[in-house]
Amino acid sequence: MITGKTRFFGLIGSPITHSLSPLIHNYLFKRLGRDACYGCFETSGLKPAVLGMKTLGFCGFNVTIPFKEKILPFLDKIDKKAKVIGAVNTVAVTGSGLAGYNTDCSGFVGSLQRISFSLKKSRVLVLGAGGAARAITAGLAENKAERIILYDRVSAKSAGLARSFSGVFPRTKILQAEKEDIFDLREIDLVVNATGLGLNPDDPLPLIFDKFNRDILAYDLIYSLKKTKFMAEAAEKGVKTCNGLWMLIFQAIDAQNIWFKDDCRKTALPLYNYILRKGI
Repeated sequence: MITGKTRFFGLIGSPITHSLSPLIHNYLFKRLGRDACYGCFETSGLKPAVLGMKTLGFCGFNVTIPFKEKILPFLDKIDKKAKVIGAVNTVAVTGSGLAGYNTDCSGFVGSLQRISFSLKKSRVLVLGAGGAARAITAGLAENKAERIILYDRVSAKSAGLARSFSGVFPRTKILQAEKEDIFDLREIDLVVNATGLGLNPDDPLPLIFDKFNRDILAYDLIYSLKKTKFMAEAAEKGVKTCNGLWMLIFQAIDAQNIWFKDDCRKTALPLYNYILRKGI
């Protein structure tokens, strides 16, 4: 029940009609006995959305496409890791202003740890160079990946990301790839689709599996319980697959850990089972 003491949280971005964030956060609030409520606020205007959150007394909010990088100038404080990544997905509204964090990074790493995939000395291809790709690249490098190859249809974006991150993580080789370079996956252990291709059924495949390492893992950040084209293509070729649902769960839990200053990762498995029961 919403009362005068209820704390409000939300998600801003566009499109967000597909988002599971309200389901996840409201489940966590109820399970953990928190008097709080979470909603979605689709908008194309970042400045009025941020102002609205502050003016209406929201205690925190999440940020999704296309605002993860654009929100940085609106923040009063940016966590060190989020500053390195150059993207924020979680904002805490504090007495001293807006504080930005990135839980996509920890959520991605946590999802791989859960399936015992070791990033140490791994060779990874990341498709995309947006906010999510930046968080993933940082997580890979922090966990001692040997080589990260970045590909984006806009080559300047992947080149810029490779250049900026190479200076921050000198022990990991971070390279830009051209389109013709991404089809030979025989020396790749993990390929991550961070492009968003697959949200719509008519989207083209971001990658065709032809020549590949038989132990490769295909990871799609899209968290639909139905297989995306990318995952279906990989599975048809006998490639192991993983979607972004566990990443979504861990990044949401880590956001709540920031907002409420506690650790609720013990709720991860019950939350996962709850989502499965809902069949979303």
